[in-house]
Amino acid sequence: MSHNSHIEDCNVINSPSGVYGGIVYRGSASANLEISYVDIEYASNNGIYTSGGFELDLNCSYISNCGTGLYAIYGNYVIPSANDIINNDVSIYLNNALIDLENKGNMLYSTNDDYALTGLIPLNWINCYFSPSLIATKNIWESDLNSSPQYGVNHELNVYGTGCNPPLPVTITDFTPGQLDCISFGNPLLLLNMVNNTENSTIFSTLCDDFSLLSTESAFQTEMATYCNAIENFEPTNTSEFLQKRKAYADAHKLLNAYYEHVTFNFESLGFNSAIDMLQDLNFALINTESETEYAKIDYDLDIGLLERYRGNYDAAISHLEALVLNIQEYEPELFFVEKWLCSLYAEKLLTEGSINHDEFDALIIECETRYEENMATLNDKSPANDNKEGEENKYMQISPNPNDGSFTVNVNCEHNNAAIRISNSIGQPISTTALSNTGEQVLNITGLSIGQYTIYYIVDGNTIESEHVFVE
Repeated sequence: MSHNSHIEDCNVINSPSGVYGGIVYRGSASANLEISYVDIEYASNNGIYTSGGFELDLNCSYISNCGTGLYAIYGNYVIPSANDIINNDVSIYLNNALIDLENKGNMLYSTNDDYALTGLIPLNWINCYFSPSLIATKNIWESDLNSSPQYGVNHELNVYGTGCNPPLPVTITDFTPGQLDCISFGNPLLLLNMVNNTENSTIFSTLCDDFSLLSTESAFQTEMATYCNAIENFEPTNTSEFLQKRKAYADAHKLLNAYYEHVTFNFESLGFNSAIDMLQDLNFALINTESETEYAKIDYDLDIGLLERYRGNYDAAISHLEALVLNIQEYEPELFFVEKWLCSLYAEKLLTEGSINHDEFDALIIECETRYEENMATLNDKSPANDNKEGEENKYMQISPNPNDGSFTVNVNCEHNNAAIRISNSIGQPISTTALSNTGEQVLNITGLSIGQYTIYYIVDGNTIESEHVFVE
């Protein structure tokens, strides 16, 4: 069982080479980390290195002149607010991690205005059915403060999963670039409340997120039941709502952590175990929900096993993950993610049994992470479906003009049988699908689209081979 941690008001200067980062934090689900008012400069590798399926709240901090400002892997959910992550080789690198940049007010420009954000986010967060996109408002992307995020220019964020092979580029929109000044009034959460987007209120806005208000086991159990019911019955229709559901899911685990502290870390507490049962039942329900992707279902299945770890039941957790690994051999990087958890559980079990000491445990965890990063590196070497870098062209589709007024031409060089062109709107809803009757060069004339962003997909046997964004003005 892991607990929340806080790092506040500290300076890290000249972190030497060979060290993972100025701040290194390896945690597990619910081992949430809050970093506030830190100054990290001249770390030769990473300013901050975090690994694990927990929430990272990074507030009001300055990270500069490092290799990578923030390096987050292995399921992190990163929420940065009002930070200066500037003049690093790369500002933020994500490896199978998530990020929320909506109304966050971060300075993110890197050395020579290279990538502010790069890496891979998991498919279970941004479904391939939806046009891969991320809303990021009030952030600074280049030294030119008015610059917007552009794929292949100042960011290179991709979605990867078995259904998105090769990786799909994520379009990031930030129509109001800007910065939020961080005033040291003592509580970074006040800043978060100030910048929260109130336009996208959902059923989740009624949930309690200040668990210190819960003073009885009955209150904890009631709140857990409320969370699980809200999550199970919410159907997101766009990326922003996916993000809200993901946050509520993470908050339910934070609630479980607060409950564990309330019962003074007694994992044999009947009430605490009842709350675990509720979360496991939620995961089973989500696995059986038709609208959930196979990749999200893997995540929920993994959580069922990890919740056994909360009970101190390592044998059940390991057995569940071993079975899951056998069932997902064709799913990458999800397979690598589960294998890393399994590796970590083996190490934790040995430590709790007294079979190894803490130094040996640390060595095993580093070995697990190294193996995971090596596996993920094989995915990073694969080219995105549409690189969009200057001077490069798509292999199968040429779209002109782009941007346009709603009328444009798609020139298709079809080299496959059973191919089609699909057009989706900004939230992934299909507008049209045109089957390509034969191989060779073909021309599709598209008319009548209203103002907005669309994605054109070249699809073969149901799999996306290439995609390109189209902007109607």
